[in-house]
Amino acid sequence: MTGKMTPGWLVRVRLSRSSRLLLLLALAACAAAIPSVASPYAVSLTTRFIVFSILALSMDLLWGYGGVVSFGHAMFFGLGAYAMAITLTHAAGIGGTYLALALGVGVPAVLALALGFFLFYSAVSGVYFGIVTLALAVAFETLAVVNRSFTGGMDGLYGFAIPTIGLPGLVQVEVWGTENPYFAGVIGLAVCYLLARWITHSSFGTAIKAIRDEEPRLELLGYDTALIKTILLVITCAMAGFAGSLYTTVGFVSPQLLGVFFSTQVLVWVGIGGRGTLAGPILGTILVGFLQTILSGEFEDIWPLFVGMFFLLIVLFWPSGLYPFIQRSLNAARRRLGSAQVGA
Repeated sequence: MTGKMTPGWLVRVRLSRSSRLLLLLALAACAAAIPSVASPYAVSLTTRFIVFSILALSMDLLWGYGGVVSFGHAMFFGLGAYAMAITLTHAAGIGGTYLALALGVGVPAVLALALGFFLFYSAVSGVYFGIVTLALAVAFETLAVVNRSFTGGMDGLYGFAIPTIGLPGLVQVEVWGTENPYFAGVIGLAVCYLLARWITHSSFGTAIKAIRDEEPRLELLGYDTALIKTILLVITCAMAGFAGSLYTTVGFVSPQLLGVFFSTQVLVWVGIGGRGTLAGPILGTILVGFLQTILSGEFEDIWPLFVGMFFLLIVLFWPSGLYPFIQRSLNAARRRLGSAQVGA
């Protein structure tokens, strides 16, 4: 019996590793080929969804792994975008871009640090934390609308300097047009995904998952759960701010990026893709983004109804999300293949 089971187990391991490598190579090839085969509009649209995927990834770290629900997470995305755009309005060139990027990541991180300190150490958690973030999102969106001279008001902010990266005096690349923002988004998503994967597989990742599942027990063991959640909040909000900074390559920033509706969309992306999977929110963001674009073109007035129905179907039939469903299907196929090879 043991002699028959071992070869099948080895087959499944080899298939798992080879399929992951093939998947990575296929994704890299597709990512590199998109600007060559797609129209400029399609590339720009894909760039936007890739940037939104970074935001969804940060939400998955916070909600899916840490169990902290934020109803205003897009606020940090919008703050990063505004910090980047406002800085570029007054400072151009490579130095201005790096300063703008530092502020785009730093401003949301500082706000998250303050929120974590005052809320988590005051035992504010669960839905109450979500309500506070929702109220802050409404407040920041309102401030962006009324401060027209600073943020552009409802018209948004545009006409700022082109982001430029490189080494001063040696090489510089303007992150503008169609291809450069796309590749900047792809690289940014890859870096954030690897960072998120490293975090979730580290001892810190084990701690945040333990807090999500059994926070009182972890406190009894002597862990400072408020500090751990604050660090997680800072990391995820900094990542959201980084995504917002990348979003400025579209050349326009509006108050809606700070609002509750956009934050709700992020929760839908994570829920559809699969909470607590990292890859799931990326899949959900891109899938819903293209679905929304297609439906809004065909059904201008009622497209949100179709998106809502799609979300309900996912919740009813695959409550854990699309990515876990795909994983289960692939694992079942591997088991069948392994059994067939053992029988042969």
